[in-house]
Amino acid sequence: MEVLLATKEANPKLSVQLVIRETLKHRDVPDDLPLPPSTVHRLLARHGLMSGSDSQDTDTDRRRFAFQSPGQLWMSDVMHGPTVRIKDRSKRKTYLIAFIDDATRVIPYA
Repeated sequence: MEVLLATKEANPKLSVQLVIRETLKHRDVPDDLPLPPSTVHRLLARHGLMSGSDSQDTDTDRRRFAFQSPGQLWMSDVMHGPTVRIKDRSKRKTYLIAFIDDATRVIPYA
């Protein structure tokens, strides 16, 4: 138990899976010792080691990419639409294709 806590304290950014892997690789822990991720997570959380670091600015926008001005980034999506019967009674597959502007969330074309 102390070995897991020491590993996480030494490397606070490690995930539960990486804590288990590092502990088994570098410490004197038997290979047949079961270390389920859920149990390790509960242990680390109980000791306050699973919370985010205090040095992070909580006011920072965490989106991976976002654009301020309209037209800088458009994204698209395609989905299957209904089957449509045409004049000669045959069926045609339809698709819905839409483009969305990232900054304004406007759909200029669909």
